[in-house]
Amino acid sequence: MSKSCSCLKYLLFIFNFLFFLIGCAILGLGIWLKVEKGDYVDISQYDYLSAANVAIAIGSVILVVSFLGCCGSIKEIAPMLIAFFVLLVIIFLLEIAIGIFAYVQKDDLETELQKDLTQAMLNKYGESGEGGLTKAVDDFQRDFHCCGIDIYTDWRGSKYYQKFGKFPQTCCTDGQTKACPTEVVAEWHRVYKPEGCYIKLKDFLKDNFLYIGVTAIVFAIFQVLGMIFSMILYRSIR
Repeated sequence: MSKSCSCLKYLLFIFNFLFFLIGCAILGLGIWLKVEKGDYVDISQYDYLSAANVAIAIGSVILVVSFLGCCGSIKEIAPMLIAFFVLLVIIFLLEIAIGIFAYVQKDDLETELQKDLTQAMLNKYGESGEGGLTKAVDDFQRDFHCCGIDIYTDWRGSKYYQKFGKFPQTCCTDGQTKACPTEVVAEWHRVYKPEGCYIKLKDFLKDNFLYIGVTAIVFAIFQVLGMIFSMILYRSIR
């Protein structure tokens, strides 16, 4: 093997080792989100929106691909390099397909999210057998500092309000320690969280889609380089 190909072998190994560490980090993040924030999935029927599930899947795939790349490069095993190349191509094509699907379906996705949020807050919150969803809504209102779908008065149309005659405690601002008052108070914005949860959720998704998009572009560049390097090394080994 020439000196340039020998350098390429170690370069590809280092590349895949870093790839492996990134996979471990993403997998760990996904498991943490699943344990700590898993109830958020109960709000929506779309499990693929769960960042935890996506992170676990991506992290697991990266671990397998990077393992093949590391072993194939450092041990100069041609079949592993071929498997590494094929998996990178498949992942690359899937990323393009997912990106196109997300762009085409983004308006429908927002509509369905609003429907799911409305269903969760007005019809299911506080009901028997909906403990996970109730906790998810409370956590969401607390973490995103919001109340209701568009405004706090949305809760007046909920089954929870009809049954108990009050709003969830998480509707109140952090300084409000007593039960949330149900009447319209003069300075309601000091008592209730002024923003609805739908706009908060939509802004959160938009911000994260931007980060995901930039990350995906950088990731795609690394994938293309990985495919090129693996094929050069494979031809050299053969």
